[in-house]
Amino acid sequence: MKRLLAVALGICIASVVFAQSSFTIVRPADGSKVREKIRVLIPKNSIDDNSYVGVFLNGKFVEAVVPPVEGNYRVYSLDTKQPRASEPEWSQGIPDGEAKLELVKYEDGNPPVIADRSSVTITIGNHMNINVPKGGVYLRYGFQPGQAMIYDVHEILMSSTLSGLGMDNGGRQAEFPSHELNYRMMYACDNRYPNGDVLLRLQNIADKGKDYSVLSLVGEPAPEQVFDYEMKPIYMKVDKTARPVFSSVPPYFGLSSGSAPESDFSVWGGWPLPELPDRAVYPGCPAWQTAFLLPSLEDVDPASVYLVSQIAKPFLARGEFVDVEWEQGHPCAKIRNSIAEGTRSFGGQEMAMAGTAEADDKVALDETLFFTLDTHKIIKLSRTITVDHKQVVQTGGGAGVGGVGGVGNGGKKGPLAPPAAAGGMGGGASAGAIHLQSPPLKGGMGQGRRGGQGMVGVGAPGGVGAPGGVGGRTGGAPATKTEYIRQQFRQTFTLEQ
Repeated sequence: MKRLLAVALGICIASVVFAQSSFTIVRPADGSKVREKIRVLIPKNSIDDNSYVGVFLNGKFVEAVVPPVEGNYRVYSLDTKQPRASEPEWSQGIPDGEAKLELVKYEDGNPPVIADRSSVTITIGNHMNINVPKGGVYLRYGFQPGQAMIYDVHEILMSSTLSGLGMDNGGRQAEFPSHELNYRMMYACDNRYPNGDVLLRLQNIADKGKDYSVLSLVGEPAPEQVFDYEMKPIYMKVDKTARPVFSSVPPYFGLSSGSAPESDFSVWGGWPLPELPDRAVYPGCPAWQTAFLLPSLEDVDPASVYLVSQIAKPFLARGEFVDVEWEQGHPCAKIRNSIAEGTRSFGGQEMAMAGTAEADDKVALDETLFFTLDTHKIIKLSRTITVDHKQVVQTGGGAGVGGVGGVGNGGKKGPLAPPAAAGGMGGGASAGAIHLQSPPLKGGMGQGRRGGQGMVGVGAPGGVGAPGGVGGRTGGAPATKTEYIRQQFRQTFTLEQ
């Protein structure tokens, strides 16, 4: 009995020692085929308080980490699709093909000491095993009555200033976040017509587990809390490519129950879904002309909001089928829509189409969407809108310079909107703003007012003050320089699973 107990005790001690010292990659197994995010597992006791892990891929350093504990393992997540500027060949993510994944255990020291290492050979296949017919594929939304697609939306607005010389030389400027928000958008199919068109309902919805969301509102200096009963729908009839047929903002008259919450405001908002190409496409096929749909409710007369037939303006863009790629476990077509850098602003495009010339700000738009080939919906969309606003700044005398517009929405409330123009020191504020994006619209119910929602934009420069007087006389002509105010709006939609 004692001998059996001693043997059992010896086995326990050996297993503890083994667990503490066995630094080895448990998953993925050697020879595995992987894609997207790789979960790399090592025994949890193989890393102590005085050690960390260096991650290498094909002999190139990726990063140094202390992987978090999950159950009996420490788990490191390697995103093979994440661009890595430090390695030019990884600028679009780690290329497909065979790779050696190595973990090196370092212990504290000066310099750190390599205590152990483990490696496996894997095959990365983010673009493998996705077939597209020889003649191409028609990308079409698979809308079905009763279906609702809910997206988590992340938005950030970055502002920066660069001198004209720096701009000409391709300089980089310091960026400052002006605003950052997370909220949810719903696209519900309420009806399907015999010709294949569908009636979509676009609506902000509350955060998970809450009855409200925090949204940036036109005309308000800071984001505000908006409750679910204040979020109202917009309807769009679209075809299978999401090309708009008509839109409407239905009037809503609440029924007072005496206990249900009531509000003096209603919020409408939502980006239209991107248009898909109307012809068969395949990776590397010729580019096509598409339309970037810019929400436009902020331009609507508050008294006529219920009479609108279109809630978005189309602006010509270039579409291309970049590649096929796996995203969140689905085979996808990776589509890129863009408006080239240096094109005139959206307002300038409208004037050009009307035959009016205008030397205005530069605008660039780039959006990449992953459209699932199996479920026929957008699973992820990343959009960047950049505006460079040129202004002449007086460097001498009592000059005033306009500031960058804040984030806002016309009216009382409404999700995501743009900046109102802000006046600079010593100068009067201009009233214009270059609108780029618009979520919700919020106005006073029963007050005869409904504000339009605005979009990210740059406030027009403030007026220039008179030069300072010297000895009772007006000073000479003030010196000036050219500056660019850049605002970059980044937006990501991710479909909830």
